[in-house]
Amino acid sequence: MSRNRWFLFAFFLCGCDLAERSVSSDQGGPELLVFSPEAGAQNVVRNPILVADFNQRLHPSSIQSANLRLISGTRPVPLALRWDMVESRVIASPESAAGLKAGVIYRWVLQNLQNLRGEPQSEQFVLQFRTGSEYDEELAASEPVGFAAVMPIFEQKCAIKACHDSAERSVLGLDLSSAEGIRTTAIGMPSKQFFRSTAGLGGSAGARTLSDLAILDVLAAQGRAARSYLMYKVLADPVILGEPMPPPELGLELDREELQMLQSWITQGAPTE
Repeated sequence: MSRNRWFLFAFFLCGCDLAERSVSSDQGGPELLVFSPEAGAQNVVRNPILVADFNQRLHPSSIQSANLRLISGTRPVPLALRWDMVESRVIASPESAAGLKAGVIYRWVLQNLQNLRGEPQSEQFVLQFRTGSEYDEELAASEPVGFAAVMPIFEQKCAIKACHDSAERSVLGLDLSSAEGIRTTAIGMPSKQFFRSTAGLGGSAGARTLSDLAILDVLAAQGRAARSYLMYKVLADPVILGEPMPPPELGLELDREELQMLQSWITQGAPTE
């Protein structure tokens, strides 16, 4: 499956009838809210997109193939995994372009997932479905999210006076007013703030692994939004230190479309050309 298909699917799901949800800040491990396909579904396409929505954000280190397994009998099926931190959603699809076998029962097993404080889910979840013979070829690829799409977000909501308008005047030296400023003060640069959990909220080993985030985590043109501190700040995640960005009193919070654009741009390597 192409990376662009993931981006299209994320935007497609944002427009569906799922209820608006806020990420829970209560103690306790992640709980499953919504999943697809439905349990016991029949005639599922051979190249399904598997979706699991949670009540809180997951620790990025727990989103791995060992914890999100698709099984037929005793044989695992390799999955391509994506974590949508805006929607608190795991998205998975068979790695093989050939898809799954027709007329076979599969089980999607979700286990050992943790929240950002390192607290595990309370119980294993198993979704069982049977494939049909059809193969879905209708999802078209979307265009990548380029710098021209995200720069207005930075200009209008981040690079405002006395916030992040220049490296000399901005808070913590973070300049989001230009491509050069983003390259020199954000991409690959360590965050000067840390997660609240490292200062005593839970203080678990799982949470402490997130104390070394880059502002924008990009290496060799590959980005990791879930390890970029900027994403947690604009999402107003309850585990961050300091106030969300932009400050709530300014009334400039990013909407869901803007958050999705920013997440996709980082995942594509945060291009600034």
